[in-house]
Amino acid sequence: MHTEIQLKNELRIRRESEWLCRGVPFPQGALTDVSALSLQDESGGQQTLATEALGHWPDGSVKWALLQFPVSFEHNGSRTLTLHWPRAGAGDKSGSTINLSKFETEWEVNNGRLTFRLPMSGQALLTRLQANGTPVAHDIRAQVQDESGVTFTGELNSEPAIEHLTDKMLVISRRGIHRDVDGNKYFSFVFRLTVFADADDIEVEYQFVHDEPFRHAPPPAQIIQGVGSQTIDTDHPGMRELRSVRLVLRHGIDSPTEYVTCPLCTVDEVGLVRSAEPMRILLTQAPKIGLYDAMIDGEVLVGDKRIGTSHGWVGLSDGARGLSASVRSFGQQWPKGITANAHDVVIELWPESAGPLHIYQGQAKTHGVKLRAFDGPTSQVRLPDWHFAYQFPIVLSAPQWYIGSGAVGSVFHYQPEKYPGIERRFRLEFEQFLGHDRLLGMMDYGDYESLGEASWGRRGNFMSNLEHDFAQAVWLQFVRTGSYRYMDYFDAGVRHVLDVDIVHFDDQDDQIGGWRVHGSLHAAPDCDLSHSWAESLVSHYYYTGYTPSLAAARGVADWMVRRIEHDGQGRIGARDRGWPLIALSTVYQATRDALYAQAAKKIVESFTDGPDPLEANGGLSGGYGPIPFQQAVMGSIAATGLAYYHQTFGGKPSRHLFLTICDWLCSDAVLGRDGLYEAMPGNETSMAYAAYSNFRESLGYAWELTGDTKYVVVGVRDMADNMASTVPTGSVGPPLTVKYGYEVVCATGTRMSTFWRENLRFMSHADKAGLLQDF
Repeated sequence: MHTEIQLKNELRIRRESEWLCRGVPFPQGALTDVSALSLQDESGGQQTLATEALGHWPDGSVKWALLQFPVSFEHNGSRTLTLHWPRAGAGDKSGSTINLSKFETEWEVNNGRLTFRLPMSGQALLTRLQANGTPVAHDIRAQVQDESGVTFTGELNSEPAIEHLTDKMLVISRRGIHRDVDGNKYFSFVFRLTVFADADDIEVEYQFVHDEPFRHAPPPAQIIQGVGSQTIDTDHPGMRELRSVRLVLRHGIDSPTEYVTCPLCTVDEVGLVRSAEPMRILLTQAPKIGLYDAMIDGEVLVGDKRIGTSHGWVGLSDGARGLSASVRSFGQQWPKGITANAHDVVIELWPESAGPLHIYQGQAKTHGVKLRAFDGPTSQVRLPDWHFAYQFPIVLSAPQWYIGSGAVGSVFHYQPEKYPGIERRFRLEFEQFLGHDRLLGMMDYGDYESLGEASWGRRGNFMSNLEHDFAQAVWLQFVRTGSYRYMDYFDAGVRHVLDVDIVHFDDQDDQIGGWRVHGSLHAAPDCDLSHSWAESLVSHYYYTGYTPSLAAARGVADWMVRRIEHDGQGRIGARDRGWPLIALSTVYQATRDALYAQAAKKIVESFTDGPDPLEANGGLSGGYGPIPFQQAVMGSIAATGLAYYHQTFGGKPSRHLFLTICDWLCSDAVLGRDGLYEAMPGNETSMAYAAYSNFRESLGYAWELTGDTKYVVVGVRDMADNMASTVPTGSVGPPLTVKYGYEVVCATGTRMSTFWRENLRFMSHADKAGLLQDF
């Protein structure tokens, strides 16, 4: 058997032997052993390939395989490779392999070109980085400054944990805490390292975690007027300040004669590299969508500054050997700074000049930095291109294969010729989102504002915390299109959730692993079953192999298990059942942990066996929540949860309950005053959405189960009304008064997170049923 995979290089640069690590799904029963896979190029030549199994189907066959292989491009464009199983030929076994040697006080890693040491303890996170036996870096250390200016340096306190190890790739993580000279602790950290065979660069990740206790008893929760969402003030006892956060690289270039850097930085008369001006000021002057485009084109100017040219890197050389450092998403995560001199490269992840960073208990932040060793002067190694390649990874996609495998569920195939209006709407919505809602900044990047003021640090703002699992909605769009833009935001969104929205530490309540309800500073005093998701985390793990994503998904599921045990069967509402059923079913499929199956079963047993499965919580016709949503929305979330449960575990009770709710959703009982399935009345808030509901995903599965087209007919009717009431414009603008008289802010992330998620699945069913029409 075989399938083709497409690789895309969006950059107008040459890429040589650049390692790619991506997941590919397989239909149930198609592949039993990843070692049977081989990869061929366009001419039939065998490619170097290492593989791992990331997930399995119930029959034990491989569901997702992680592929690791080097790729070259002469310029921008596409390539098509063919994946075979069983092997078509012996495969390319040339090149070096990863060699890991373990000693009592340190581990040594050799990839065939680079060697380095990982100490078992101490402040140095990595030591003795050498290229072909020549030193290029002595060590790396992490430092934070507290609000009074005391410096705390990271110290390792655990053995290395191997996350991935194949012949061609090694990923190791370390944990530790920051201590001052007197041994006092301030914040913990995680240090992660990724290296590929024969590569001349390595990637390090550094995550600091606020795990400090509350200063005193928490105050009463504050409420934002008219929104009903809790907000956190900067003087909250769970809030701490950081003056600065930095990585200090003590390089091994003894007498550098060359310093080079990006246009956002400068080299002074003595070779000192500094940031040119505060990144926050520079980037807030630029159009957000212009900044995005400039990352590829490099043509957008702010004054005399070209902000699109590769930014966030520095290189130094003595003419014979050199070292370069590149920060992932340097500009998007302002403020930032880089300083280099004859001894050190200091990467200011949060410069002291930016003012204090307020961070709430349990939040974290991860940065990626790639280090490259090279021979000769800097002018011969095209460092800007190398940095650019790090910012814009090669895209691997195979839309027909991914959807056809069944591993991503039902997804609407990309059909611009058949449905040009629908596809245009999706494209325009995302473009407007990039220009209007998407946020930049160290703690905001990957999220979007919702129903309030923007910008990290203001009081009274309303951060979405990726409500409705927005990253999963973008993932579905990427699966069907293979477009870089969707992959880029999917990755940024998940990484934001992993750091900022999921609770890493809590000494007040049992919230660790939960997902914070939306609120200012991305924080709220509580987590809730109605605002926690895991699908995007599992999808991210399957596509990238990034183990923190799966660990976080398990953390969400573990928190749900504890919460369900605490709340009991009769104390959770409709959406408090639906979202956990979706999450628990998803994480169970990824882990086969019976604990999640048992918790999901308890939720199903909490539904009432009768004409109204939600009778114990106000009934299908009752209102719910701080904003009087129509119960159709909440009931449909419960129905979708039951659909996921039935798809995962089967069983007559879940099927019966599911179809009972779907039949109610198809009745006139759920119609609003305009004959629409409303989610939020037009006079409720300043950002009202007409015909905005979540039930079409459940109706599509009801049609799949029964073959009754009434479910698709109702879903298509509501979808058409929805699109008519919120038609996107060609540019970003103020709220519009549209067909039904409601004021609608076009293409906000909250609307997209629900509209995309449900319709990208429902449209697949409607298309198969022959009832989908373009508009």
